[in-house]
Amino acid sequence: MGFGEYTSSKAELEYAVGERDREAWELENYPEGEMKEMVEVYKSKGFSEEDACEVIPVLAKYKDFFVDHMLVEELGLLPPEVDEDPRKQGLVMFTAFVSFGSVPLLGFLILMAAWGKRGAADFKNSAFAVSCVLTAVTLLALGGFKAVYTKQNKVKSALMMLANGTVSGGAALLIGLVLNLALS
Repeated sequence: MGFGEYTSSKAELEYAVGERDREAWELENYPEGEMKEMVEVYKSKGFSEEDACEVIPVLAKYKDFFVDHMLVEELGLLPPEVDEDPRKQGLVMFTAFVSFGSVPLLGFLILMAAWGKRGAADFKNSAFAVSCVLTAVTLLALGGFKAVYTKQNKVKSALMMLANGTVSGGAALLIGLVLNLALS
C-alpha cells in the first residue's frame, strides 16, 4: 500500500510539473494563443467576450499566477506543491495501513493468548466476533479522525467509514468463502 501510494503520488506530481512546464513554455512562446484559450474558457463560464478580453491580459502580466490559473481552469489540475514529497505520502500510507490493518488481528491474538489451546472449540467464532467489533470501532474512530481534518460532520464521516469498511470487508469475506468452496 505504501509503495503504491508513493508511485501514484510521484506519477501525479511528475505529470502536474510537466503540464505546468508545458503551459509556461506556451505562455512564453505563444502568449496570444494561450490568452485566446483562456478567453474561451472564461466565455464558457459565462463571461462576455469583452469582459474576458479585458481580464485575461491583466492576469497574464503575472506569469506564475497565470500559469497556475491555466492549469486549474484549462486542464483541471491543481498546481504542484513545491514541498510535496511522494516518499512522505508513501510512508504515511504504509504506517496507516500497518497500524489500522493490524487491529483485526488483535482479536485473534488476545483470545489466543487468553484461552490458549483449552478454548479451541469456541476460539474461531469468538475471535472473529471480537475482530469484527475491534475493526468497527477502529473504522468509526478513523472516520471521526478524518472529519477533524476535512472539517466534516464527525458522525456522518464515521458512519460512512464504517459502511465503506463493512462493504469492503464483506466483499473480501464473500470472495474468500466462494474461493474456499470452489477449491474444496
